Amino acid sequence: MAGLLGAVYALTGARRGGLLLLLASFAVGAFVKYSQFVLLAAALTGVLTILLLVRWRRGSREVGDLVVTIGATLGAAAAMFLLSKLLGWPGGTESMQDLLTGHFLRPDVADPVGGWLHTNGTFWQLWLAEQLQEPFLLTAWAAGAWGVFRLNKTAGYVVFAALLAGLANQVGHPNVSQGDRIYIAAWLLAVYGVPLLLQTFLTRQQSPAMGIRAQAGPPSEEGVADPSEARHPFGLAR
Repeated sequence: MAGLLGAVYALTGARRGGLLLLLASFAVGAFVKYSQFVLLAAALTGVLTILLLVRWRRGSREVGDLVVTIGATLGAAAAMFLLSKLLGWPGGTESMQDLLTGHFLRPDVADPVGGWLHTNGTFWQLWLAEQLQEPFLLTAWAAGAWGVFRLNKTAGYVVFAALLAGLANQVGHPNVSQGDRIYIAAWLLAVYGVPLLLQTFLTRQQSPAMGIRAQAGPPSEEGVADPSEARHPFGLAR
């Protein structure tokens, strides 16, 4: 969450502080769960690169923050990957064998890639059937995307990258019994977006009442927000 906030800051003008927060989160995350943080850095790089290409095609010249942030996420992904190799941390092949041998209780399989692909096919069929029967998660994602993109598109792109990173982690570990834990980063779209969507509706309901109060006369100072108050990059008032 700190990394996502740093990315949003870096993309919305607070470049130096945002990059420091972003890179600090990767530095800590590399020693907590490096695989998830590598995926997050890669997803941010991919999403922001597509956004950069779209803006270039439209002739936008305000891409400095995008270019610098992409450089930071790409560098972080490469650094974490090289660090894992240098320290001998387990990689994709070990993860496949862990999945297919029941945490190494059975001998290694001869074709881990084939077994991993087959397990993924089975997992996603079961997952989709479960989500269609009880579509709470899909609804939460849709509401979250609506809320965050409605108030702050830049934040929306960043949180969408977290969704992709969570799903990519699940693809790497298609374990039916641990899905909710493995793709936990994908929940951040709902965690950030649903409150923003609720705020949108609450603000819309309060607007007529505020207009009536304005016509009646100047309100008291107590409880009235300063209209010039700075706003949080995810759309919430500070």
